[in-house]
Amino acid sequence: MTRDEWLDQFSDELIKLRPHVSHKLARTLALHTYSQSEHPREAARDYHARQTPAPPVVTPKRAKRG
Repeated sequence: MTRDEWLDQFSDELIKLRPHVSHKLARTLALHTYSQSEHPREAARDYHARQTPAPPVVTPKRAKRG
């Protein structure tokens, strides 16, 4: 797979996962993330997962003692 194909696949997958991201930003992120040893669609999913905030931790409330 050529570098341009890798960048295109990463950008396409990232835009599917994050539709608010522009093509220019997706391409910039692809250039930054580029790794020939990693599959581009997996790399985009990993990037998306890292950017998604973790759900808040909910602790149970204690019952009042009376």
